[in-house]
Amino acid sequence: MLLSIIIPIYNREQTLERCLASVQKMHLKDFEVLMIDDGSSDNSATICKKYTLLDNRFHYYYKKNGGVSSARNYGINHAQGKWISFIDSDDWVLPNHFSFLNDNSSSKALYITRVLGISKLNNDYLLNAAAVKPIIKKISLNNFFKEKIFNSPIYLVTNKCFSNIIIKSNNLQFKDDVSLGEDQIFVAQYLSHITNIYYSNELTYIQWYGTLGSLTNSRRKIGDNYHCICKVFKSLISLSFFSRNFTVFIYALNYFTTRFWQRVIKLFIKRLIGRQ
Repeated sequence: MLLSIIIPIYNREQTLERCLASVQKMHLKDFEVLMIDDGSSDNSATICKKYTLLDNRFHYYYKKNGGVSSARNYGINHAQGKWISFIDSDDWVLPNHFSFLNDNSSSKALYITRVLGISKLNNDYLLNAAAVKPIIKKISLNNFFKEKIFNSPIYLVTNKCFSNIIIKSNNLQFKDDVSLGEDQIFVAQYLSHITNIYYSNELTYIQWYGTLGSLTNSRRKIGDNYHCICKVFKSLISLSFFSRNFTVFIYALNYFTTRFWQRVIKLFIKRLIGRQ
């Protein structure tokens, strides 16, 4: 098995069909799909079970609600592929998603593809994707943080491909107690155990901003924000010392000051004014 695709699902009946259909149309054929139902109460389970009947590469798992990190960890524990990738059930992929993967792909590596965020459904992004001549190049850890991977956000796991061996041999897991920045913590920890980073200029992942009610859009307590910011900062600082990379260190400081202002100080002032 070359690739395990983990899709955490919680009450996403409106977008799930589009997501699963896009995976089924991928040019890469040697994959399994782990649909992790995190306690949905809508029609998500019915949609998942339909795909298990249509395609034996699709596997459905139900678990008690524990959040996206818990669902991803559940998927990691059951993944059989050489590589692991993640897709959010709001989003979808283009047919060329990670089509460059093969049995000879370096195991101690991170593979990255371009992502596009949209909030309106149209086909403009297809024209942009078709106009790109595929190029895969090796980049340094320094450029990973300095250049932010050319429209490929550092903080996402969904446009990245991780080695199953690296994840499991180092017991890498998503943090259950972090609801903001858990992706970035996972990526930072993973980067501490690999030697190569490869970037594909192909646009293959579509991030949908049109869904309301996700954890990202929910109202968090200021204390929770601070807790999450500190966790991310700690993981970035650890990576900077481990790799002895000053650019990562500067990125970590910038992350903390920016997020602390946006998510703690600014939010506190806004809520304080709102009470008056």
